[in-house]
Amino acid sequence: MSELAKRADVAVGARINALLWTKRVTQRQVAAALGIAQGGVSRRLRGSTPLTVGELFVIAGLLDVDVVDLVNESGPDTLAVKVPGPSDLLPRLDSNQQPSG
Repeated sequence: MSELAKRADVAVGARINALLWTKRVTQRQVAAALGIAQGGVSRRLRGSTPLTVGELFVIAGLLDVDVVDLVNESGPDTLAVKVPGPSDLLPRLDSNQQPSG
């Protein structure tokens, strides 16, 4: 798995976790809806195990949100966790920096 994919999994898990707190839904309830153990939910929310598209739809239904809100960084304010893009992985250059050589 690429570093970018791993960061995306962590960001989506953080968005879902924020919604769980807001909507007062437990990991145990999510686990029951997904048909998996609570530990599996925890691994998915930490980004250790990727969420499937089907799981995202089940979780979105349970939380009464659109599945896009779980993966889109411009969702509700409680979900404002930025998924880094390729430019975020590059070092920033000072505007006064001169090329070497």
